[in-house]
Amino acid sequence: MGLIRIRSFTHSLIFLAFLLLPFSHFRWLPNLGLTRPITAVLLVFALLLLFLSKISSNRWALPAVPGWNVLRWFFLVVIFGGISTLTTIFYGGFWKACVRLLGYIIVFSFLYMAMYVISHWGMGWVARIIVIGYIPAMLYGLIEALAVAGWMYAETIVYIIREYVVVVNGWAGRLSLFTTEPSFLAFQLLLLIFCLPFLRQRTLRLSACFLIMLIAVFSQSLTVVFTLALYLGLRFFMSGNIAYKALVLSVGGLSGILVAKLPILYPIAYRLENISRDVSLQIRLSYVYNLFYSLFDTWGAGFGIGQYGLFWKDVYLQNIDYSSFDKFGEVANTLASTAYMKPWSLILGIGVDLGIIGLFVFLIFLYKTWKSCITSHDKAVFIVAIILLMGAYPIVTPHIWLIIGFIIAKKYASLTHQLSQK
Repeated sequence: MGLIRIRSFTHSLIFLAFLLLPFSHFRWLPNLGLTRPITAVLLVFALLLLFLSKISSNRWALPAVPGWNVLRWFFLVVIFGGISTLTTIFYGGFWKACVRLLGYIIVFSFLYMAMYVISHWGMGWVARIIVIGYIPAMLYGLIEALAVAGWMYAETIVYIIREYVVVVNGWAGRLSLFTTEPSFLAFQLLLLIFCLPFLRQRTLRLSACFLIMLIAVFSQSLTVVFTLALYLGLRFFMSGNIAYKALVLSVGGLSGILVAKLPILYPIAYRLENISRDVSLQIRLSYVYNLFYSLFDTWGAGFGIGQYGLFWKDVYLQNIDYSSFDKFGEVANTLASTAYMKPWSLILGIGVDLGIIGLFVFLIFLYKTWKSCITSHDKAVFIVAIILLMGAYPIVTPHIWLIIGFIIAKKYASLTHQLSQK
């Protein structure tokens, strides 16, 4: 009876975790990786309860999930991270290593729980719960869109939300929902796009499409525009459906006209026209280049998990001349700061943490995930997800990891079902 209650409570936590996905920058949680998603806390707790329920049954293992043969490669990355953490006792910041390792464990919980829910309830149920959770975000998004348009009462509501709910950060006058800045919405946008084909209820499909439109228009973010455009472009080339290709071309052409003509989209048009001179982009790219230099300078060994912040300045100053693009002193201020720098690319960051061997194991995991893609929709979303992971994706933000877990579980759950029918 006790095990039944534990499982029921665990499933309630999972249900709540997926409903609260929009809250990725919840103020009252500890900062483990730039973001503070309440979903992370709930899913890690649910994973712990699943493990404890197995221990009480004298089974020292988690419940089996479809796709474990793929997930085990990421589990191996976590093991490497644990070994690297122990070595930092002798030369580096052990506490920073532990925090970074915790991030790896949280990612494992995202992947595992994504597979767990697919095996128990299916992708249709999961997509429905996720979109239902985004309906309050959509309603708030309408208010924030009015604030972007200059409506005073809407601005007051936005400032109240950002004062008491979201991590402290100034509002940029662009739609951000419950994140600190609009670019973070690209990850949530991709999750909503991934869920669209699995929504059976017309109301939920329209709600998801409307929220995607709100994010694309009022966030005024190049990252968001790039995410949406790349997905549509990949689907255009991957799909053999002529009607779908015509639809993509129509949407793309209409979007281009809107960007050129609508005043609300002028910031996007301006940044696209001047992208080669975009200071912010050049600074971000320099931080990514620094990760390559870090791997080269350490002969592929990396610095050890969580140790990049101790050594990045030496590598940066030795290899990159930032004076040509640091017009406003942002890089100079960062170099002078005592703040702990995190890798500006999740994928390359794993290489800097664990060396080329750890990076190679992680790339095997991604390759196995690619082989799990069933449809052109899966493939397009996965490619966009990988490109976002190459950027400064906060490690404990759940959206991309959940997508990867869903892709893996969908294939292996369907294979298990087929085998059970024979």
